[in-house]
This record gives sequence, structure tokens and C-alpha cells, in this order.
Amino acid sequence: MGILPQSSEILNLIITAELLPRSELAPADRLTFSELAQSIRTAPASIRTLPIIFVGAFHTPGKHTGGILSHQYVVVGVQLSGGRRTYVRLEMFLAHTANNALAGPCVLACQTADDCAAITHNHPQTCALELAAGADPAGGPSLDALAELLALVEARVPARGYGALAHNCTWLTDLLVFVFARRFREHWLARGTLTPENT
Repeated sequence: MGILPQSSEILNLIITAELLPRSELAPADRLTFSELAQSIRTAPASIRTLPIIFVGAFHTPGKHTGGILSHQYVVVGVQLSGGRRTYVRLEMFLAHTANNALAGPCVLACQTADDCAAITHNHPQTCALELAAGADPAGGPSLDALAELLALVEARVPARGYGALAHNCTWLTDLLVFVFARRFREHWLARGTLTPENT
């Protein structure tokens, strides 16, 4: 497709053409939220309905704060045929064009991989919603639900920009996990595992 050096099964399934024009803030090696949402929405129904069976929050020392504040992000796991999984990492960054290390334009970016460790780099996990082994994913979130959420976030969040003490990666991570937990509450309670248990 010409814009991303990474490759994963989910990208191969949904991306069929160049995504142009791209924002000047869009990272060269990742999709934006709107690009991923657009790609899912134009994919066949068999792809759009693939179930999301894992939603987890992770953290790593933040670059812009000298490690004082952690950088947080969400990873969603998608169930493919034959029990295989592929993963999407969702995160918010301060744009490289910002003049201030703590506030400015934001970038909402996605990274994909068929191996979870390839995009989490074994960073600590803070919480997770996961479909129990052998449980039926019916009634839970799908790629369609992810596309809807990403499009909504992309439509509202960039106008507010990034603020280290307000609208930041931690805020977005909490928002994404909470939406998946709240909207599909009965599904996770009946068929999933929550980490930690009091999540």
C-alpha cells in the first residue's frame, strides 16, 4: 500500500489502496484513527464483523517528560479465522510540530501486528478486558464498533489538542477502555475476564 513499512493480517485484509491525501501531522509509519476507521468501513461485511476479544491498557515511560509521566496506549485484539489473532495499538501523541513540550496539536495513531509483543514491547499492562477461552464472541465488540469509536474520537479530539495535564494519552486510554467496558458490559461480565478483577 506504500505508506507503512509494518505488515499485519488485519492491514492486508482491510487496506486495498493508498490513503491519500494524508495530513502533514500523520506519522509515516502508522495509520491515523480516521484512516483505519475509513478502511474498516469500506471492507467487506465478513471483515467488519470480526470480533474484538481483547482490550488492554499499557504504559511506558514518556519521552517528553523525561520518564516522569508515563505514556499510555490501548491494544485491541481481533479474532481471525482458525483461532488466530491480530492486534491494533491505539495512542495519542503530541505532534512533532508542537513548539511546547507539554501542549499543542495531537496525533491519533494506530499500529498493527500479528504478535502482541511486537507492538507492546512487553510494556506493563494496567488493565484488560478479554474474552474467556472458548467463549462465544457473539454480542461483543467488532471491528465495526472500533471504526465507529475511532471516527468519533477523530472528529472531536484533535480540535482540543494535546495537553500534558488534561487531554493526553492517559485520558484517551481511559476513554477508550471505558467505552468498550461500558458499551459491552454484559458481554464482558458474562463471557470475559477482567484484569484486575475490580476493573
